[in-house]
Amino acid sequence: MLSKTLSFNRGIFVQAARSVGWIGVAYLILLLFAVPLQLIMVASRDQNYYLYQRYFVHLDTIFGVFQGFQLLLMFTVPVLLAIFVFRYLQVKLSADYIHSLPIRRESLYHQYITFSSIMLLVPVLITGLVLFILRAFLDVGSLLSFSNIVYWIAITTMFNLFVYFAGVLVAMLTGMSVLQGALIYIMLIFPAGITTLYFSNLSFYLFGFSMNQYISDNILKLLPIFRAGEMDHNPLTIVEIASYIAITIAFYLIALFVYRKRNIESATQAIAFRPLRPVFLYGVTFCSMLLGGLYFGATQDEILGWIIFGYLFASIIGYAVAQMILEKTWRIFDKWKGYLAFLLVAFVILLSLYFDVTGFENRIPDANQVEQVYFSDSFRYLQHGVYYYQANPGKLDALGKPFGVQEFFYQDADNIEHIRALHQEIINDKEFLSGTRSNPFRPAVYVHPLRTVAIEYYLANGSTITREYRVPYERYLDLYKPIMESIEYRHNNYPLLRVNDITGLETISIRSSHLGKSVVISDRNQLAELHEIIKSELLSMTVEEMLNRREPWGHIEYLWQGNRYISIPWNKTYENIDAWLMEQDLLEQTRYTVDDISTAFLIENVQNTRNASMHEILRSPNSINAIETLDNVIKLESKEHIEMLLPLTTWDDKGDSYMLVIYFDNSKYPGYHPIYEPISKEDVPDFIKN
Repeated sequence: MLSKTLSFNRGIFVQAARSVGWIGVAYLILLLFAVPLQLIMVASRDQNYYLYQRYFVHLDTIFGVFQGFQLLLMFTVPVLLAIFVFRYLQVKLSADYIHSLPIRRESLYHQYITFSSIMLLVPVLITGLVLFILRAFLDVGSLLSFSNIVYWIAITTMFNLFVYFAGVLVAMLTGMSVLQGALIYIMLIFPAGITTLYFSNLSFYLFGFSMNQYISDNILKLLPIFRAGEMDHNPLTIVEIASYIAITIAFYLIALFVYRKRNIESATQAIAFRPLRPVFLYGVTFCSMLLGGLYFGATQDEILGWIIFGYLFASIIGYAVAQMILEKTWRIFDKWKGYLAFLLVAFVILLSLYFDVTGFENRIPDANQVEQVYFSDSFRYLQHGVYYYQANPGKLDALGKPFGVQEFFYQDADNIEHIRALHQEIINDKEFLSGTRSNPFRPAVYVHPLRTVAIEYYLANGSTITREYRVPYERYLDLYKPIMESIEYRHNNYPLLRVNDITGLETISIRSSHLGKSVVISDRNQLAELHEIIKSELLSMTVEEMLNRREPWGHIEYLWQGNRYISIPWNKTYENIDAWLMEQDLLEQTRYTVDDISTAFLIENVQNTRNASMHEILRSPNSINAIETLDNVIKLESKEHIEMLLPLTTWDDKGDSYMLVIYFDNSKYPGYHPIYEPISKEDVPDFIKN
C-alpha cells in the first residue's frame, strides 16, 4: 500500500486536470480550427481560389495549412503548460504543501510529466483522426494521405514535447514563472543567437574574417521555430529527428536530476541554484555587450569608437538588469565589483583581438601546402559542397565538370600563386582598406566601386583557411589580370567554353532588354558559326571588360535537348556577335539601334538621376520640354554620335555621371516609355568633353 502511495496519487491527476486541463481543451479547439476547419473552408471555395491551389495542388504536407498559426500553437501551448503545471515550484506555500505529501519527488515529477504529455498528445491524435475522416469527404489529392497524416501527428508531437521539456528544465532552474517563460524562449534561440552575435562582433576586429561563411543558412537551422517553419517544403531528415528526440530525452533526464537537488526554499528566487547565479549574471552581461556592439557597429559604419561605446552601454544595462532580477530590487549600487572584473576580462580579450595576437590577419598558406583554392566574389555559391547554380546534376561537359555550372575552384599552380599574391597585397593594404584602425572615431574612406574577394584555401592536411574582403577592385586590376585572363578562370566562369559538342543543341536565342526584340537561331550551320564566335568573344575578354559595369544589350540562351540550357549576358563589348548579326541581316530584329530612336539627350552631372523625380519627368506628357529646360543638357542630333554612346551605358550610377535619355520612335513602338541610363565621365567620347 505504501509503495502504491509513493508511486501514484490520483489526487495529483485530479488537481492537475482542474487547474491546467483547460490548456488541453483549448489546444484541441485551436488545432481543429487551424487544420480540419481550414481545409473544409477552402474546399468549399472555387478551385481557382489561391488557397485552394496552394493547399490541394501545390502543398505536399499538412504543415503548410494555416502554417503561421500552427507554429504559434507549437511554440506557445507547451510553454504555457510547462509554466502552469510546475507553477507550484515557484510559489512558496504551494511548494511547501506539495512536497509535504507522502509522494517521492520522482513520482511527483513523472505524474506531472505524464499528465502534460497526455494534454499535448490527445489533441493532436483527435485532430489526426478528424483528418482521416475528412479523407472520405474531401477531394484533396495527396495532402491527406495516410503517410502525411501520420507524419504530421508524429512531428507535431515531437516538437510539442521538445518545447515542453525545455520549459520543464527551465522550471527546475528558476523560481519565478515570468522569468521561466522568458528563459524558455531564450534557451530555444540561444545556440543560433550567441553564434551570430559572436561571429558578427569578431568581424569588426579581424581583418578578412568571413562572417558570411560562418553565419549561413545552417545557423538558422539551429532555431527550432525556423526549422519547423520550413517543414512545408523541406521535411526533417532522419538525423534531425533523432537529434530532437535525443535532446528531448536529455532535457527530461537533466530536469529530473535537477529536481531531486532543488531546495524547496528556492521558490520565488530568480535562479534556484546559487552556483548558477554568476552564470546568469555574466551570461546576460556578455550577450548584452555583444548585442550593443553589433547594433552600434552596424548602424555607425563599424566605427571602433561607437562599437566600444555599444559594449560599455549595453553591458552596464545588462549587468544592472541581471542584478535587479537576482536581488529582486533596484538597489544594486553596491554590486559593481563583479562588473569591473567582467570589464577587465573583456578588455583583455578585445585587446588581443584588436592586435591580432594569433596572427590571423597575416596568415597565408605556402603554395606547396595548397591543393586547391575557392576564389570568387561570394561564398553564397557553396552549400554543403554543392553549387546553387547546379541546374543539370548528372550531366557532364567536355572537361568532365557539371554541365552549365560555374566553377570556383582553382588547382593550377600559377593561379594558386596569383591568388596568394592578390591576397598578400590586400593584407599589405590593411590600413587603407580598414580606416577605422588608424582613427577609431572616424569611418573608413571607401573607394568605389567595391568588389568582394572570397578566398578559401584547401590544404593538404585537410584543413581550410577562409578569408573575405571588400576592396576597390580597380586598385588591384594588375593582380586580377593574370587570374581572370587565365584559361582555367574562363572555363570556370563561363561553362559554355567547356561545351565542344553541340550535336544536341536545338536553338540559340538572343533577346534584347528593350523593345521586346529577339531572334531564335535553329539552322545547324548558323548555330555552329555563332557558337564559335561566342566562344571567341569569351576567350578574348580582358579583365577590364569582365569587371566593368556596362549594361548588356540583353542575354543569349542556349537550349539543348532534354531542356538543358546555358544563359550568358550579351555584353556590349561583343562586337563580333554584332558583326555576325549584321551580316545575317538580324541585328535590327535582335536589339534596338539608332534607327529606332527618335530623340536623345545627354544630361551632364545629374545628381541621383535614378530617383523618383527623374522617373516622373520622363513619364509626364511633356517630358521632352521638361528635359530641354534642365541645365547642362545636350540634344544629340547626329545619329553617329548616338551610335557611339549606346555601348557606353552602365549600371553604375555614381550621381555625377552623364545621363543618356532615349526616346524611341513612337510610330514603330507606340506607348513605349523613354529610358535613361548613366554613362561614366571617364567613358564619354571626346566630342562630348570638347
